[in-house]
Amino acid sequence: VLTVFSWNYWMFSLLNLGAAASGIGMYLVAYVFVFEWSSPSWRTNVCILAQIPFSIGFLYLTLIAYFIRDWRDFQLFIAIPNLLHFVFKYLLPESPRWLASRGRVEEARDSMAFAAKMNKRSVP
Repeated sequence: VLTVFSWNYWMFSLLNLGAAASGIGMYLVAYVFVFEWSSPSWRTNVCILAQIPFSIGFLYLTLIAYFIRDWRDFQLFIAIPNLLHFVFKYLLPESPRWLASRGRVEEARDSMAFAAKMNKRSVP
């Protein structure tokens, strides 16, 4: 979002570099989240399928850029959905593996029970 407020090329480049670095961090967190919440037999397929939105998103970028010609408006338009990441912390459950590794076993059990309930399964 900050690239919208840049006043020269160098500032835009540095802010874009920061956005790319943070984007990689968000990607890794999402990948690990999908990996940990899928069963071992489905992990490969689920992690491959998780890449499809990136390809589709890159294709849509050209279409969006065709209709939004001003670079500031374009940057703002493509950055706004990233603000949803701040909401995800409160909507998505913590990883049971991470909770268990931190000694929060009861919370890990609750998280697994929630996942089992959503998948209409019983907790072993």
